[in-house]
Amino acid sequence: MNSKSVRALLTLFLVSFSLLACDLLGGDHLKKAQDYVAQGKFNAAVIEYKNVLQDDPGNSDLRRTLAEIYLKVGNGASAEKEFRRATEGRPSDVSLQINIGRALLMQGEYSKAEQLLSRLDVGETSLQQEANTLHAIALAGLNKLDQASDLFEAVLAATPGNAEAALGLARIRASRGDLEGAKTLVAAVLAKDRGNIDGWLLEGNLALYEKDFEKALKAFQKAWGDGKDANTLRSFQSRFGIVSALLSLGRDDDALVHVDALLGQLPSHPMPHYWRARIAYKAGDQSMARDHLLQVVRVQPSHAPSNLLLGSIYYSQGDLAQAENYLQKYLVASPDDVQARKLLAATRLRLQTPGLAFDTLDPLLSEGDQDPQVLALAGSAALHNGDLDKGVEYLKKALLTDPDNAAMRTELGMAYLSLGDTQTAINELDRVIDSDDQQVRAQALLIMAHLRDKEFPQARAVIAKLKAAGQRPALAHSLSGLVSWAQGRLAEATKSFKDALIEEPDNLPALLDLARLEQQQGNLSEAAKRYDAVLAIDGNNLAALLGEAQIAAQRGDEEHIVKWLETARSGHPEALPPRLILASYYLGLKAYDKASSMVDEALKIVPGHAGALTLKGEVALASGSARDAVRIFQKLARQQANNDRHFFNLARAYVLTRQYIEARRALQQALKIRPDLLIARELLARLDIQEGKSGAAKKVISEIRSQSQGRELAEILEGDLAMKTGDLQTALKKYQGLATRQPDNRLAMTRVFMVSSRMKDEKAFQVLLDWIKGHPDDIQARVVAGSELLSGQHYAEAVAQYEAIIMAEPENSLALNNLAWLYGQLGDKRALSTARKAYESSRDDGAVIDTYAWMLVEDGQLGKGLPLLETAYDLATDNREIRYHLALAYLRQGEIRRAKKLLNKMQNDASDDKHAKSLAALLAE
Repeated sequence: MNSKSVRALLTLFLVSFSLLACDLLGGDHLKKAQDYVAQGKFNAAVIEYKNVLQDDPGNSDLRRTLAEIYLKVGNGASAEKEFRRATEGRPSDVSLQINIGRALLMQGEYSKAEQLLSRLDVGETSLQQEANTLHAIALAGLNKLDQASDLFEAVLAATPGNAEAALGLARIRASRGDLEGAKTLVAAVLAKDRGNIDGWLLEGNLALYEKDFEKALKAFQKAWGDGKDANTLRSFQSRFGIVSALLSLGRDDDALVHVDALLGQLPSHPMPHYWRARIAYKAGDQSMARDHLLQVVRVQPSHAPSNLLLGSIYYSQGDLAQAENYLQKYLVASPDDVQARKLLAATRLRLQTPGLAFDTLDPLLSEGDQDPQVLALAGSAALHNGDLDKGVEYLKKALLTDPDNAAMRTELGMAYLSLGDTQTAINELDRVIDSDDQQVRAQALLIMAHLRDKEFPQARAVIAKLKAAGQRPALAHSLSGLVSWAQGRLAEATKSFKDALIEEPDNLPALLDLARLEQQQGNLSEAAKRYDAVLAIDGNNLAALLGEAQIAAQRGDEEHIVKWLETARSGHPEALPPRLILASYYLGLKAYDKASSMVDEALKIVPGHAGALTLKGEVALASGSARDAVRIFQKLARQQANNDRHFFNLARAYVLTRQYIEARRALQQALKIRPDLLIARELLARLDIQEGKSGAAKKVISEIRSQSQGRELAEILEGDLAMKTGDLQTALKKYQGLATRQPDNRLAMTRVFMVSSRMKDEKAFQVLLDWIKGHPDDIQARVVAGSELLSGQHYAEAVAQYEAIIMAEPENSLALNNLAWLYGQLGDKRALSTARKAYESSRDDGAVIDTYAWMLVEDGQLGKGLPLLETAYDLATDNREIRYHLALAYLRQGEIRRAKKLLNKMQNDASDDKHAKSLAALLAE
């Protein structure tokens, strides 16, 4: 026997021994595994093979068998792992390397597969062609189609019956649009081997592409066979094709059998969930559809069809924030889908973000676009964004293409009403009613238009037509009540609303109008009864709940204000009014955390809502987060460029962040939009006074005086200007004159004291204290008194004033800061905790941060205090006290270079000689 035969025999013996050893070691596990494979129970087989491998981890043959099962079920990652483990025992087995390449391809790792397969040295022809075929598949996956095609052609030349290469080449031809060439190759494969599953799968997919759904269904059914190997990758692919074909043919019930089976086999795979959702949606079960779609996007967030369907479902269910989220995701993937873009615009209109709605429609508003729905949406978006002229323009264009659209013409009538063009509005609304006497909304709007111009006879004429038609008698009485109310004939209005209730006792609008009328007349008990009646019919009626809250507010019943608003909030999880009213209520109480929480809730419901953002900015301003306020009001000013309040609030925020040039620009813009905005002129005057611009200040004050409500304010400002320039006599005269005419004018009285104090009037301080006794809630007077006592080193008395302020305004950062400092001087242990509260109430104020940070440093918490001092210094680089504290902290930290750098700045500042000398002495030690 030659040596080669001996080696072959030895190899055969070793393999036989390995299998025998495996059988001996594996016992029942191996037998069970083989049985499970025969039954198509591959997951169970995997478990049994793993049990065997625990006792024999180096068995390469078993690892190859396990890897091949993983390939069969489509688990490329596990297959790769087992093939690599198998190579540890058989490093020279090229077939294992080829299979590693196949596992990499299954994972879509084309680059890794190409690198591996291109380096393989395969001697045997059959293995060489298999390696080349897989190499070509990898090249195709890398989009190197010419190289892949050449390699497939070479394989087919060497082995003409190579089905895998032929199908690979067919896929390339199909991708290049050569469907006939692709189908020819597939047909040749299937003619030779009717059982080639990959061939049937490709034929089915080509038929799907050509929308030949019957042919596709037959091909996929051939691939699936009888479903014996239902857990293999090819079986799943076949069943996926069957479902696609059946759904395309409208055979949902037949598809559902396969979909439910796939859900049981592949509970985490997105496609069965998507198909189940489609079937449920078509059957009208939106809740089931939504639940399955959420399973899809959990696994595959960018799945465009699921995002579109979810957006549509949430829109129809009124969950607009979610609808916007999913529709926006869909349009990122499919920006040219006109219907989806219109739906997103409609969603944003309902979310009260018209600017975003218009931006969404902008790509569709090309010149000559005649889609009336797009034009109508654009018109509504422009109207609600405050651009009335553009809104009218788009609505008129829409009506040119659809002149009989009553809804659009009604919208146009409303637009003209908003523009103040009542007569044109009336003309448009008349046309709606003439064309369709069922347009009750238009009739109601027409009545409102007449009321706006106080054309009461015309309004009553429309009501008479409505009554004569006998369409809605209760509505006719209600509208008559509104006309009487507008005329001030309240008894008639009351009777009309009651007549409406005789016609329809449960008519909620009439009940609500009657309640509001009683409320206006101060008949709160009667109004409450009407609201109670509404709630007896509809226990969750938002208007009634808010009405009850208003009555509680009129009665000063704070407990019930919150109770009714919280009831409205919990009963209407998507309603903005209760949240915004609660936010305003808490803001008024200076409960900033609660106010902020309510605003955040509102913004989750309607992201970007202008009213909620405005409140968020106002909370930020009041709570000392001025930088946040700047960002919010900048955004609002960009979104609503015609809103004077946004620019005024932006100016306030700029002032607090010491950006005075920007503040002036914002105020000028606010006044450009609304020249009579008194508070904007006041702030502009104060900036002029603060910066010593007397001439400019006088001009603005003169403009304020010319306004009907500006006389008293002008006198205060004239006094402030005189005080700034040192003309104390003139300032005192102005303040005293106003205080004489208005003895309860708090601004005037506080300023009288301030000037008197500067004029060394010994009685001034006692006058202030007497004023505070009579007006204990005058916080500004207490602030002045506290400051005066502090500067005079009457620390205990100053503490009493600041504590009273904190009782009224728990988050008053100025009072907290001064109180913390006073506690520190008096050795009160509350100093540090009070300083922390001040810091939490005003994180943008350098002086407040400095107080807290320096107390931390003094308390031995240098690590916490130093970074805060650096923040304080960044906010107020010209504050000498902060600069000195930061230098001392650097010195304690051992950062001498930084301390010396600050010393140089002190020495260059003539007004900071004291701190410079002190720091220089410490550095010299």
